[in-house]
Amino acid sequence: MRVSTWAVAALLVAGASVARAQFIPNPGPADPYAPEPQPQPVAPVAPSSPYGVPPGYGAPPPEVATPAPLYPQDAPTVVVPAETHRRRFTVGAGAGLSSIKFRGDRVDESSQGGLGVNFMAGLYVNQRIAIIGAADFIAFDDAGEQPMRQTVVTVAAQLYVRRSVWVRAGLGIASLGTMDNADERTDIEGSALTLAIGGELISKRRYAVTGELHYVGAHYDDFGSEFESGSMGLAVGLQWF
Repeated sequence: MRVSTWAVAALLVAGASVARAQFIPNPGPADPYAPEPQPQPVAPVAPSSPYGVPPGYGAPPPEVATPAPLYPQDAPTVVVPAETHRRRFTVGAGAGLSSIKFRGDRVDESSQGGLGVNFMAGLYVNQRIAIIGAADFIAFDDAGEQPMRQTVVTVAAQLYVRRSVWVRAGLGIASLGTMDNADERTDIEGSALTLAIGGELISKRRYAVTGELHYVGAHYDDFGSEFESGSMGLAVGLQWF
């Protein structure tokens, strides 16, 4: 009788455990007024920064190597200003052909050809302007009678309108006489004007080969008898810097 009581108690406990494990509560019908579930917020993505990735946004992306050019690249061109060869002081000399003509009282107005020689020395104020002292000498025949000469000494300003092209104008004195030393006549003095245009045909560091076309005009007064001379010449020279 005692065994049966304990057996019945064990069966009751086992049945209660199985019934509790198999029991599933019924949730019932859904509440139509219940709030809908809200989406979870997403963390913002920081924009790219030229100064690198700000702290807290992860490691920066790996750098991509720049591909090498398919063709060899030329070195960049460097423009160096041309060094000028003009110094503070300059001297020069030249020679060429000239033609002279006289106009006035008691003079032969025909043109005479001759040989011209010139010398110059000066100072450069800057790279475009120079003050020049020049002497122009021309020898010619006076209508085939006797050799004559004209010497003109001037102070001129020379302006470079281009790197190697210049114009020159000056004022000075002129002297007209004979080439024969036995002639005792006194030279005739007068005033002179010179105009020239020329340039450097060949330019080097210390010197230049020059060419010029020049005009020399002179006015003389020979004891009340006034006359003028005008000469045109083409000369090639050498100028040192």
